[in-house]
Amino acid sequence: MTKELPLLKNTVHLWFAFPHEIKDPELLKQYRSLLTEHEREQQQQFFSRGIVTNI
Repeated sequence: MTKELPLLKNTVHLWFAFPHEIKDPELLKQYRSLLTEHEREQQQQFFSRGIVTNI
């Protein structure tokens, strides 16, 4: 799986998933590996504040 996806200039790509709906732990692990360290830190903050649940 590629960690970086090339994007064209002046474009925005919004990708999302619903982790609580993902039943395959390996797929969830692959999705999390796409996040940068900063994004993983933000995710942890959401979990610790109760903003994100059911994962």
